[in-house]
Amino acid sequence: MSTGANLGYTEPIDGTVPDGFDVANLGDGVATVAEHADRSHVASRKLLVIVDDANADTAISAAQRAGVEADVWAVAHVDDASHARRIAAAARAGGRDNVGCVRYGPQPSPTDDGDGWIGVLDADR
Repeated sequence: MSTGANLGYTEPIDGTVPDGFDVANLGDGVATVAEHADRSHVASRKLLVIVDDANADTAISAAQRAGVEADVWAVAHVDDASHARRIAAAARAGGRDNVGCVRYGPQPSPTDDGDGWIGVLDADR
């Protein structure tokens, strides 16, 4: 495991979804993701929502206003530590203190041989 600057930890990923999770992509539309969220929570499964948007903090806030309550937001575009803090703060706004927020994307450095990586976004860093 390598450490990402101000983003928490990073580790190689292989594209698998953890047991007990359903995955929805915000790119499919907020209404579709909201319906998916309702079905997941009724089935007592956690929901990971993929956000592939350069304005992820705004996209997350809009999705939440539309009723999307993710357990984990997986964000593709994070510019720097300040952007990571804004995204994490948006994900946890309104008392959503237990919502997870991770960054995923291509390898963080040429020395990593994984397919991609995950970094935990933390509003307090």
